[in-house]
Amino acid sequence: MASSHHAAGGFHPHLPGLKHRFLATGIGATMWLFMFYRIRKDYAPKIFGHPPVEHPVLVNLKATTEEE
Repeated sequence: MASSHHAAGGFHPHLPGLKHRFLATGIGATMWLFMFYRIRKDYAPKIFGHPPVEHPVLVNLKATTEEE
């Protein structure tokens, strides 16, 4: 029969370091941003009812920078 301290002890893994937690948060945020980007581009007609269009201000800025 097992002793009482082994039965209650269980598995105690080490906590991840700061570098690994920061890296995991960055990778997770990148994954979610990429997913939202792809959903917006691929499923815009189904979600919003119209295809995605470029913002008029951004189109004007792009046109003025290309002319110079």
